[in-house]
Amino acid sequence: MTNATDRIIRLRTVLDRTGLSRSTVYRKIRRPGVLQKRNRRAVTSPPSPDPICVKVNDAARMIGVGRTKLYELIALGEIEAIKLGKSTRITTASLHELVRRQRESE
Repeated sequence: MTNATDRIIRLRTVLDRTGLSRSTVYRKIRRPGVLQKRNRRAVTSPPSPDPICVKVNDAARMIGVGRTKLYELIALGEIEAIKLGKSTRITTASLHELVRRQRESE
């Protein structure tokens, strides 16, 4: 029988729950006693309930497609993308609109 410290947790889950960077998590794993439960909150603030724009990876995850398909949708004009410096952001309104159009066409 295993106890709570023997559980295997996916790295993405740990990153989401703790708000730590990947390198910090790996550094902490190497330390002894790191698997002990601690009452600490993440340093980062929670995301706003309805963001105006999201990163490309987050947008792809939201609608259940890959990044390549998302970039194809941007090129076809199906989704609105905004460049902020070197970053590309996708408006959540355009994601909602895409889903609405797809529902109507079915």
